[in-house]
Formats: sequence, structure tokens, C-alpha cells
Amino acid sequence: MGNIGTARMINLALAFIIGVCAGGISGYLIGGFPPPAAPGQGDHGMPIHYPEALSVENAWILEGFSCPEPACTNTLLACQGNLPRRICSWVNEQLAKGRSGEDIRAALIRQHGEKLDKLRGTSPE
Repeated sequence: MGNIGTARMINLALAFIIGVCAGGISGYLIGGFPPPAAPGQGDHGMPIHYPEALSVENAWILEGFSCPEPACTNTLLACQGNLPRRICSWVNEQLAKGRSGEDIRAALIRQHGEKLDKLRGTSPE
């Protein structure tokens, strides 16, 4: 009787191991492929660079600002939403018109300071 009980336990253990391996393999085949890229990202998770993005030398104008969209918790420069893209486009237009970065930043703080600093809860400057 002892050998039958031991054989039964070994068979159950082997069936369990085979089931786990089969489940792992089929899970990999079904869901193991890379997920589709998130919005604002291209192939392999690389960020998409939009034409309205600020150049590196002008990024300081929006540095430290929060994204003004209500549910967003990103910084303005990191966010790829429609509103942050429009703000960057507007800043580029103002720079192209000859307006100084200091003047643009001050105007943004004056007009939208509370929305642009919602992550800290204080005014930006």
C-alpha cells in the first residue's frame, strides 16, 4: 500500500509541474509579445518628438511647471497631451516674434500660475 500512495503523490507532483510549464508556455505565446506603444510614444517605447517641442536652450521657460490639464500629474515639459503641446507651440511662436523668454515665462505665471503649479500647491515664482 505504501508504494501506491507514493506513486500517486509522485504522479500528482509531475502533473502539477507539467501543468505549470504548459501554462507558462501558452501564456508567453498568447501574451508575451510587447504591448502596443502608449500614446506619445513610438516603436519600442521611444518618445515621439513633436515639431512644437521646445529646444533644449529654451526649455527653462517652462521648467518646473505642472501640466495644466486637470487629471494630469506630469510636468509640463514631460507631458505629451494636447494642451501642453499647444503651450509649447505658443512659446515657440512668441520666441519667433522676438519676445524674450523671461517675458514669456512671466506672462504664463501671471495668467495661469495656479494651474501651472498644481503639483506643489504654491505659486511658481
